[in-house]
Amino acid sequence: CNAQESGFLLSKLKKAQTDTQKINTLNALTKIYLDINIDSAIIFNKQSVFVASNKANEKYSYKGIAYKAQLFRKKKNLDSALFIANKAFDIAKKYNNASDIANAYNVIGTVYEQLNKSDKAAENYLKALKLSTTIKDKKEMLSSYLHLGINYKKADDLTNALKNLLDAIKISEEIKDSSTIFTTCINLGTMYERTQDHQKAMECYQKALSI
Repeated sequence: CNAQESGFLLSKLKKAQTDTQKINTLNALTKIYLDINIDSAIIFNKQSVFVASNKANEKYSYKGIAYKAQLFRKKKNLDSALFIANKAFDIAKKYNNASDIANAYNVIGTVYEQLNKSDKAAENYLKALKLSTTIKDKKEMLSSYLHLGINYKKADDLTNALKNLLDAIKISEEIKDSSTIFTTCINLGTMYERTQDHQKAMECYQKALSI
């Protein structure tokens, strides 16, 4: 499925006539490879950031810079990741794009999470959740709920972990995000194991395996 989508996007990139078309397609390619081939993701991201570096394209530069922050985080260059994520946030604020602002809060939160600053991470996830709920952006709401659930789970705050993970599973099923359904089910399963609810844990694992 990824290979087919990638082939389609590469063909689309060759035919792209405007900078906006190129940026959008390069960002879509970066997203595909972000978790499966980081070197390919870096190549596409560099091209996106380069095209968007033209002053006339600045308002289209948010996603490329946000993906760059995520790539630096995955390479464990966390100080640079945080700097770049804040740069992305500034662009989102400049153009008053609420979805991008919510996304930036989530990206910043993930960097703080890896820096073992869980309170700062939760603070950003909560800001993202508040904003994304206001504008009814279910994609960013889902990201916030999932990150908060995992954050609370790590802190052994099982009540808040359960609440947020259940909200995440509800939205992921609504928007048919199978990858997040899998991740959330696994986290719910391990959490239920901690509370000795083995029946619910098994149900979550079976649901994850059925995806």
